[in-house]
Amino acid sequence: MLTDQMIRIPKERWMSFSKRLEEAKLWGWESRYADSSVTDGTSWSLEAEWAGKKVRSTGQNAYPEGKQFRALITAIVELSHGQNFP
Repeated sequence: MLTDQMIRIPKERWMSFSKRLEEAKLWGWESRYADSSVTDGTSWSLEAEWAGKKVRSTGQNAYPEGKQFRALITAIVELSHGQNFP
């Protein structure tokens, strides 16, 4: 069963989140990442808009270079204070 949740996030965490997005180089991500050599794996999609910037990116068994994808996940976890979502 899904429930609506509201999380109050202090301004300081939003500012930290903004810095993390820059560290993840989110605004330069390609629109699509794919590894066709893997036939069963992971797919993901992301749409983000922040301070006048936008990005839409998807992936099939592939991710942005280096630690960028992991940096985004870390930023989201920090923003939500580790809150789990259904």
